[in-house]
Amino acid sequence: MRISAVSFGKIVAVSGKASKIRNLNACLKPYIDRERVRVIDITDNYINASSDGKMAKAAQKGEIIQAVISGKDVRRYKNKVPGWETLDRALSHLSEYHDINKVSKNTIMEKLYKSQEIIL
Repeated sequence: MRISAVSFGKIVAVSGKASKIRNLNACLKPYIDRERVRVIDITDNYINASSDGKMAKAAQKGEIIQAVISGKDVRRYKNKVPGWETLDRALSHLSEYHDINKVSKNTIMEKLYKSQEIIL
């Protein structure tokens, strides 16, 4: 049995209306600039999905879905370490999903702060 390395990062999927996603991204910008966070639009991965999961439903309603990669996982993704070579492989490490239409951007930011995934 193969055991994955302990991750001190996090990948969170967030879906929502474009305006709410832009608002979240504005809050994340200082972290993106310092390479503490990477934001990737993954809407296309779910828009034609045959699944009836939450992210597929959001994409089919015209909402945006993005992956927020934080902490040490930013380096793992950037350097394409084993298990992180492609976006699909990176998404297999997804740890949370939030609908920003139902949860405030502050709640998402607090979760990232509390787990110390993003630090200025």
